[in-house]
Amino acid sequence: MIRLRRAAACREPGADSWALGQTLCPALLSPPLALRACAEAVLVPRVSINFIRVGTELFTHGDDFEIAAAHVLANRLLEPARVRIDIAAELGIPLAEAGDFPWIESAEHARELRDTFGLGSEAIDVFWVKTWAGPTIGRGPIFGRCPDHELGASGCVIALEAVIDGTAQVLAHEIGHYLGLLHDDSSSNLMYESVPNGGRLTPEQGASLRRHCTVEWTCA
Repeated sequence: MIRLRRAAACREPGADSWALGQTLCPALLSPPLALRACAEAVLVPRVSINFIRVGTELFTHGDDFEIAAAHVLANRLLEPARVRIDIAAELGIPLAEAGDFPWIESAEHARELRDTFGLGSEAIDVFWVKTWAGPTIGRGPIFGRCPDHELGASGCVIALEAVIDGTAQVLAHEIGHYLGLLHDDSSSNLMYESVPNGGRLTPEQGASLRRHCTVEWTCA
């Protein structure tokens, strides 16, 4: 019911959910439970993220373009799941403070970065680093911390690879992990263990993403 009221407020402040249905979704009024589908057609499930460049001085204009383009393409990959990634803040950690974190050596090193510089806000921290030793490109927790919960890992770490499509897949893949998705055995799936892959998500995966506590339903 909360989601229905929120959808009604998007279109007509003070309107109730039934009035919303009559105005926007008359074909869905039978059965009444279809009002929820009407609300979800009006609302957009969004995830807020903080982009944090680790070792600010190291990032070139090309790197900035890669990050911006990866954000756009990651949203296209998540579009079938009806989940949108919004940037809450773009921040930087200067080299004097970043130490050796711009060059990640291991998963433990990445966790140390998250623990040291995580903002603890409602948005998901995405740390951009210059390199990651070995075949790994990114790492994030599976089912990351909820905004109102102190326990659990928070944030993802992603290395720039100078391949925009690959960087976009890694970003969408790690956000998928944060929102609770496991690896998938199909190479056509976005959650396949390596990139590049087919970038697809199943309806079931999309529904799972939208249920995570970090997802906020807001006006379109």
